[in-house]
Amino acid sequence: MWGTPAQLSKGQQLKYLASVWLAIFFALSGCSFNVNDVQFIVIETYPETEKNVKLAEDLMYYDSRYIAYKVPSLNESTAKGIKLGYFVRSEDGKPGYKITYSMKVPAVASNIDSLKSDFKTFIPKLAKFHASKDELFRNLSPKGQDWARSLFSRSTENILSSSSSLLRDSMTEEQLTAAIKNLLSEYDVPISTDFIRAQYYEEFEGIPEFLSIHYLQTYKNDKKALIRVNFHQENGSWAVMGFGVGPHA
Repeated sequence: MWGTPAQLSKGQQLKYLASVWLAIFFALSGCSFNVNDVQFIVIETYPETEKNVKLAEDLMYYDSRYIAYKVPSLNESTAKGIKLGYFVRSEDGKPGYKITYSMKVPAVASNIDSLKSDFKTFIPKLAKFHASKDELFRNLSPKGQDWARSLFSRSTENILSSSSSLLRDSMTEEQLTAAIKNLLSEYDVPISTDFIRAQYYEEFEGIPEFLSIHYLQTYKNDKKALIRVNFHQENGSWAVMGFGVGPHA
């Protein structure tokens, strides 16, 4: 269950909640189409190869709705024949963003030049933009980690009162209590919360600019889950605007 990143209508909230994990699943799953064309976009934002590898991996996890918003030719029709990923080139160890196209999908075949051009333009910009937020990611990561760790030990009143008005407006104490109860039933209390990745989203589709930080939580029963904590700026400070927990593959 992912928390909504903005104050949306109930219909929009449900659509967002359903889309996040489906988007990531689509991006990572081995879509069962024959590979007809592959585009590699080398990531060389940092001087260090190791940092570029991590950057390429992080870019792959951006919400595909956001990617579609930024890549004009990526839409419901073309997405049926596109798989996103990252790679490390064997001959020189350079990492990159990988787009696999199925030419059997008519919308992809007829828009392949536009798709390649749009991705070639946008992905380096996203890499540079993401890298420019490194310091912000480092500064907010401990705050998000503390928030995630204390989710089960604080009162719902305290959680909501210390969070963004967007979270307070979209979730009641009763709803938060029920959500925490469900999480405890499914996962138990986490024994560790470790940073995985962060993402920064500019405003899109009516969703305000926000930052998303992902952590891996481990539990006594050996289960693992990913918790996502979303922040946005309110009155000059970064406040939690939403959260969600999903299974770790």
